[in-house]
Amino acid sequence: MSKTLRVPDQSDSDADVAVLLSDNPGKFISTKLAIDDLVYEVPLENGIRIQPLPVWQSKLEYPEHYSNLLLLKHIAREGIRL
Repeated sequence: MSKTLRVPDQSDSDADVAVLLSDNPGKFISTKLAIDDLVYEVPLENGIRIQPLPVWQSKLEYPEHYSNLLLLKHIAREGIRL
């Protein structure tokens, strides 16, 4: 699993984090909620709200199968690999 981070310039904004998953695509909502649970305490520690977005590696390799191609392009263009 790797993460791609995009933090907006405003101090009151959240951090959009694309979490790249290498396994077979699962159910989006249940995966997102599980990641939300993992990052729940981050805003309590530093004031930045994490907005995780699960993205399976296979969707990046074959973006035509992803429901939001524009989003994948933004991640590729603006994301910072951690």
